[in-house]
Amino acid sequence: MKSIYINSARILSALLFTGVVVTSFAVTAEKIEAQSAPMEISVQDFEKAYKANPKVPLLDVRTSGEYRSEHVPNGVNLDVNDLMNLGPKASAKIPFPKDKTLYVICRSGNRSMTATRILRSMGYTKAVSVRGGTMAWQRLGYNCGPQLACAK
Repeated sequence: MKSIYINSARILSALLFTGVVVTSFAVTAEKIEAQSAPMEISVQDFEKAYKANPKVPLLDVRTSGEYRSEHVPNGVNLDVNDLMNLGPKASAKIPFPKDKTLYVICRSGNRSMTATRILRSMGYTKAVSVRGGTMAWQRLGYNCGPQLACAK
């Protein structure tokens, strides 16, 4: 009788362990799927999206002075420092839906990667940083100068 009780306990333990593993796997798979969207895209891929729709959701995270001196047309400016300081309240300053691709740009790609991480933590799950920023945009032949938007 004792061995049946011990075997039952082992079976029950194995079933509980299996349930925990399966549940953990399911939760992990959901997290991986949510994180599988790329954090960064090439400036060429951004250019394709921009040419298809010049009003593509674009957040420029440079300072307002940098933005005034030159920027990709139709972008919205929100300094990455303001984004960090405002936290979740920054959503009120971002006129784009959380469930659509949101392109994030800066001068070189560093601040936009920081901003992309923050935006994703705020629920903008498809935020992507434009690799190389406005410097790469200029290398594609888009002219930028004082008080000008960057355009061909």
